[in-house]
Amino acid sequence: MTGCDVNQRSADGSTALHYACEFGRIARTKMLVEKGASVNIVNDEGVSPLHVCARFGHDIISKFIIESGADVNLQTNEGHSALHLAAYRGFLNVVRTLCENNANVNLMDLNGRTALHV
Repeated sequence: MTGCDVNQRSADGSTALHYACEFGRIARTKMLVEKGASVNIVNDEGVSPLHVCARFGHDIISKFIIESGADVNLQTNEGHSALHLAAYRGFLNVVRTLCENNANVNLMDLNGRTALHV
């Protein structure tokens, strides 16, 4: 991937890394990060690649993204953290990974709910 902007955004502000995380493509995720993709970039809704991993239950990719410097406490425009999303969907392995990496269980979304409430 030479001459290519790995942080190029789609119409909704998502990047190739968002899509690699959504579809559970660990090799593609690693390649994008190695080529300089930002692990903390957010789309128009404030969703980061880690939020996407949490939403779809991709624990192994979540671990890699966190090890690559992702902010585990980043919140979407609605105030949802990755922990909110993983807890809501019942992805306990992702919840565990986030908690082991200092996710703040007391972060509140715009409705005043923590991950423990969802």
